Amino acid sequence: MLLPRPPSPFPTSSLASSNSSTSSSTDANFFGRDSLKNAAAIIAPSAVNLTTYKGGLFGSGVVFSEQGLIITTAHTVVDVEKLQVSPVYHAQRKEVMIATSLGQTFVGAVADYDLDYDLALVKIESPVSLSPAKFGTSSLLAVGDFVLWGSSGGALVNLEGEVIGLNCGHGEAEVGVGFAIPIGTVLKVMKERRWLCED
Repeated sequence: MLLPRPPSPFPTSSLASSNSSTSSSTDANFFGRDSLKNAAAIIAPSAVNLTTYKGGLFGSGVVFSEQGLIITTAHTVVDVEKLQVSPVYHAQRKEVMIATSLGQTFVGAVADYDLDYDLALVKIESPVSLSPAKFGTSSLLAVGDFVLWGSSGGALVNLEGEVIGLNCGHGEAEVGVGFAIPIGTVLKVMKERRWLCED
């Protein structure tokens, strides 16, 4: 079954502005620095840095299985231009160095990818036991909501520490706008390509 083309990634701001003229002490207690810190603490065990052994590609990824399955953007771990022109590169094993927030390092490989949706599956090859992220929903996200935005391939996270998107790019630094693939689209691709673990 073919999936529809992915919708345009939605713009996000890591520190979207609130209406300061109506803020109160109650609002300050409801949302503050601790809200962002708590969300970061929840996602941290599931966030990993990815670096390819060849090609100098790097970025982030999200652990979604205790057995070491990681979702990321394809351009983070695959040289898309070389892939299209080099049959040798296409057939090569694509090894990835994986580093967790706890200082652990593992060797993995790109198990599969979907260039149309810019998504890739990375698998840690040695037996591991990691903390998988919890997926939320992006359908309820609205302009002005606070989110945490990591590097390309990493998680877009709501204040509950849930993954609501996968970061895929950013605008100019002074603009402070990032782009992400909605988690609904990510999950559709993962299910279609059988990347999700069966219970």
